[in-house]
Amino acid sequence: MARTIGCKVWFDWDFNGAFTEETTNLVSVRGDTRIAPPGESITGGQGMIDSCTIELYNNAGRYSPLNSSGALYTYIQDGKGYHVPVYVETTINGSTYTRAFTGVAKIPRETGRTVDDVRTVEFECRGREELLLQKRMSTTYAGVIQRWQDGFTEGQIITAFLNAASATPTSIDAGMVTIPWSWLDNESPLEDIWAIASASGGRFYADVSGTYTYENMAHWLNSPHATSQVTYTA
Repeated sequence: MARTIGCKVWFDWDFNGAFTEETTNLVSVRGDTRIAPPGESITGGQGMIDSCTIELYNNAGRYSPLNSSGALYTYIQDGKGYHVPVYVETTINGSTYTRAFTGVAKIPRETGRTVDDVRTVEFECRGREELLLQKRMSTTYAGVIQRWQDGFTEGQIITAFLNAASATPTSIDAGMVTIPWSWLDNESPLEDIWAIASASGGRFYADVSGTYTYENMAHWLNSPHATSQVTYTA
């Protein structure tokens, strides 16, 4: 059976939370998303960041950071377009679009016009974990002692690290394992959060809406997973 797939792409060029739809120039979207299976995160090592490549027509030089007459020049000149927020919506055989990717874009890669093809630009995008991966943070001695005295669980530590990184929105399961000592020493909070989640039997990722999510080892025993979601018949 043939299927018709539709996509929409949106960019927040001025980082103010208001997204601009760029679907009229869309050539193609392709991406990859992976997550450790339930119960296997402890052997899975580090987490994986979603990736997405968006190709847009660029005949008018709209997305060229060196084109001073371009419509977006103010926002993307001199590397200002680095980590611009972006999201992708998709639909299959219908008019209702569903969010499929939320993340940030890197510096666009342009292709020139040729005899066989038109001028385009490609944005390599990564999930919102990318924002944490690029940070370098250190925790205070007082914070380390406080978490030890209060017997912080992995869920509380992950929340503390995310709050310190001003990372929102979040959806964090209650912790199940007390971890006596936790700190950051000029390092990425994401890598430590991955390690803490894995060691506790859980998993951490940014979902398709961009929400930083921690699922503890008992996540799949709780609602809505404890009840049947779909019934299949022959």
